[in-house]
Amino acid sequence: MNQFKLLFSIFLLSSIVLTSCLKDVELNSDDNKSQELVVLAEWEEGVDPFLRISTTFDVNAAPEPIDGNFASVTFSEFSNSEAPRALRPDQNDLSYFFLASTTSFELKQGESYNLKVDVPDLGMLPLTGQTTMPFRGDIDNINDVLIVAENSDFTEISVSLNLADTPDDGSYYHLTPYIIDNTGAKIYPDFSRILSGENGVTLLTHRDGILIDISSLDNTNLLEFHLRSLLPLDINQLSDKNLYFKLNTVAEEYYLYHQSVSRQFETNQSPFTIPTLSYSQFENGYGIFTAFSSEIFESPIN
Repeated sequence: MNQFKLLFSIFLLSSIVLTSCLKDVELNSDDNKSQELVVLAEWEEGVDPFLRISTTFDVNAAPEPIDGNFASVTFSEFSNSEAPRALRPDQNDLSYFFLASTTSFELKQGESYNLKVDVPDLGMLPLTGQTTMPFRGDIDNINDVLIVAENSDFTEISVSLNLADTPDDGSYYHLTPYIIDNTGAKIYPDFSRILSGENGVTLLTHRDGILIDISSLDNTNLLEFHLRSLLPLDINQLSDKNLYFKLNTVAEEYYLYHQSVSRQFETNQSPFTIPTLSYSQFENGYGIFTAFSSEIFESPIN
């Protein structure tokens, strides 16, 4: 996800006022409502834990400044809840916290985690959350990756694949296709059309990829779509001739949160849309605490 999309997601989340945790809630403005903590924590298998803290604010105000030196951010495994681990602020950005430990730590599939965030000098209630990292899902078969249109403006690629069922009940997929140019940079084509499986797909507008509810696909879990590059592609100028797929297996809170933020991002493009519903995971604050597993697949572009 590029920096603009990350900043927008943080701004959007920080500026909404919600009324309940673990539910869709209507966006509204309440000038009498005190500010509350906002936490963005999406932990990926194999990546050291990190999170960002902000506060809610309305159109006539700004977020409270966060001094991470006076904040307490800890998490623990359900299987070892008596041994919490601390996250420390980045001295160049005190709202950004990362695992600062001399001992190694590995986020594990199937493990559940507790999170507690407390910033007592702001006078806000501590924020607590729980998540479980799903086991990795799979792509059963990549049928075709074909260039179906080329012109001076773009290249269009047709993709057909069958997903495996998610290993956990209540988990979902986030699929992100990309190619790699000859400098090693990743290029993320846009989804231009969903041909099969549309009922199970949410096209993300605030970050790359699509969310997939596997239960809404047909019994073969067939997914067919077209990708379109922003510029024409010269396949011979890529690092290889493959299309890559990053498949995140995600928990329900990840799915609901990003589905909600993406809808809000899309409707905010027009001044004539009615307020949409958004989602928050926390009782005493807003945002998301989730963990996800991932796998990379590849297929030649023909």
